[in-house]
Amino acid sequence: MEKRFNLTISFLALLARSSVYKVIAVLAVMTAAEAGLFFSQRYSDGSVADDFYNRLIFFVFLTALGTVYFLLMKTQDTMGDWGQDTLRRLKISERRIFLSEACYNLICLMLVFVVQIWLSIWMVCSFGKATSHHLFLAFYRLEFLHCLLPMAETGKWVRNILLLLAFSVGAACGCRKRDYVLSVLIFLVTVAWFVRPIGWGFPDLACCILYIAEIITGLLHMRET
Repeated sequence: MEKRFNLTISFLALLARSSVYKVIAVLAVMTAAEAGLFFSQRYSDGSVADDFYNRLIFFVFLTALGTVYFLLMKTQDTMGDWGQDTLRRLKISERRIFLSEACYNLICLMLVFVVQIWLSIWMVCSFGKATSHHLFLAFYRLEFLHCLLPMAETGKWVRNILLLLAFSVGAACGCRKRDYVLSVLIFLVTVAWFVRPIGWGFPDLACCILYIAEIITGLLHMRET
């Protein structure tokens, strides 16, 4: 048991070495881009328009999320090509490799959300009333912020969790043609329907169905290995 655990840690270290600096670079660019947009778009009274969050910041966030998503997918696909000898020496099963990759992907994708949430909190507080009440209202009033951190809305929490799981599993499957087409479709649907008004609607349901389909596809892929 301990040997398997150590082998899994070794594989995760190999996985992180191949992509972690790239993920950090994407997060750094996202942070710099949003900070630049924020200081250039704010009004003289210190406020910013709703469109600033729902369009500009949303665009930067989704670009970063998509970049990390396809970066992880490509990295793990490449590892499957040139790292077979190393993986054989580690004597890790294909199923354990897949689960390890999915867990690592989940952490990386969650980092994009976490960094974006803290950036959003900073932007709301920097030129507004830095109170918990003002922050709470901002995350309810602004659609992008609410979809990013849905507060008490269970439906969008479920959607976001399924999104992260689907992206994690999809990236772990690599760039096989059938998975790649579904992954691109899911990302495009996410771009189109991520920002939605408060409440549950058809776009949220459609996203959840696609995310579940991607998760099932990944689990079937794991079963075949």
